[in-house]
This record gives sequence, structure tokens and C-alpha cells, in this order.
Amino acid sequence: MTEIIIRLASAHPAKMKRSILAPTLILAPLLLAAPLQAQNSEHLERFLATNQCVRCDLKGASLVSSEFKRALLTGADLSRADLFGANLSEADLRRANMEQAALGSANLSGAFLSGALLKNAFLRSSNLSRANLVATNLSGANLSRANLVEAFLEGADLSRAYLFDAIFKSSNLNRVNFSGAYLEAADLSNASLRNADLRNADLRNADLTNADLSRANLTSADLRGTNFFGANLCGATLPDGSTSSKGCQ
Repeated sequence: MTEIIIRLASAHPAKMKRSILAPTLILAPLLLAAPLQAQNSEHLERFLATNQCVRCDLKGASLVSSEFKRALLTGADLSRADLFGANLSEADLRRANMEQAALGSANLSGAFLSGALLKNAFLRSSNLSRANLVATNLSGANLSRANLVEAFLEGADLSRAYLFDAIFKSSNLNRVNFSGAYLEAADLSNASLRNADLRNADLRNADLTNADLSRANLTSADLRGTNFFGANLCGATLPDGSTSSKGCQ
């Protein structure tokens, strides 16, 4: 088991076959959601009693399937916390530390996550529709099958993120760093990706219908089966290094 986990952790998501990814996705919530208790019990009790705890220490807290709608957690430390299936819709999580947190199937719709740290977090099948993720660090995060419809992610870091079948329909993805990200079968239709960094991204079979990719960087990206119908690629750098004039007036 140790050898398998080490090999999975060292492999790049964009290059792993699905046969290898399957055990990764099964093990991820178990690995990230270790049986930890919040290190600061006073902060945890305060949060559970009031639904607010600014800059609190809640790292490692077990809060599975809990109800925290409109919670105030600005600047809180929720690293490695287990929030699987929790309701955090419209919660204020600005600048919160949620590195390696387990948020699979969590409801974060309309949440405020600008400037938050979600590096290597597990967000499979989570709901982030209309969430504010401006300048959020989601590098290496697992957002497979996540709902990010009409989300605002301008300037966010999703480098090396696993985004298989994720839905970014009509989202603001301007200046987002998608370098090395795995976006196979992702829905990016009607999204704005102006000046987005998609170098070495895997966009096989992704849907970019009517998307705005003006001045985006697609150097060395894998575009096999990608749907660019109606997309604006004016000034975009294509995989071979050439500049596109598609959509230029």
C-alpha cells in the first residue's frame, strides 16, 4: 500500500491513465481526511455555537455533512479539515487556509473564497457555482466533476489541478493559471478565458463552445477532440507556438 500511494502522489495527473487515477480518487478522501481533531477545542466550540470564528484555528477538524450556511470564517485555518458533504453555501472564507482539506460533495455555492488557500484540496463533485474564487490558490486540487457554473475565478491558480469533467460554464476564468492542468471532458462553454495560461494543459474532448480565449496561451496543450465552435481565439498562442487570428475583427 505504501508503495502504491507513493507512486500515485509522484505521478502527474495529466499523464496518469484512468486505471491509475481510479484508486487515487478512491483513496484521496481517506488520505486527506485523516482522523484528526481540531487542535484548538475552544475555537471549535465557539464556531459550532455561533457559526462564526474569524482567524480561528480549526485545522484537522471533523465537520462532515455539517450545516454552515453563511458561516463567517475569514482567515480561519481549516487545513486538513474534513468537510465532506458540508453546506458552506454563501460562507465567508476569504483568505482562509484550506490546504489539503476534504471538501468532496460540499456545497460552496455563492461562497466567498477570494485569496483562500486550497492547494491540494479534495473538491470532487463539490458545488462552487457562483462562488467568488478571485486569486484563490487551487494548485494541485482535485475538482473532478465539480460544478463551477458562473463562478468568478479571475487570477486564480489551478496549475496541475485535476479537473476531469468539471463544469465551468459561463465562468470568469480570465488570467487563470491552468498550466499542466487536467481538463479532459471539462465544460468551458461560454466561459471567459482571456489571457489564461493553458500551457501543457490536457483539454482532450473539452467543450469550449463560444468561449473567449483571446490572448490565451495554449503552448503544448493537448487539444485532441476539443470543441472550439464559435470560440474567440484572437491573439491566442496555439500549441505549435503560432498566433491565432480566429475571431479577430
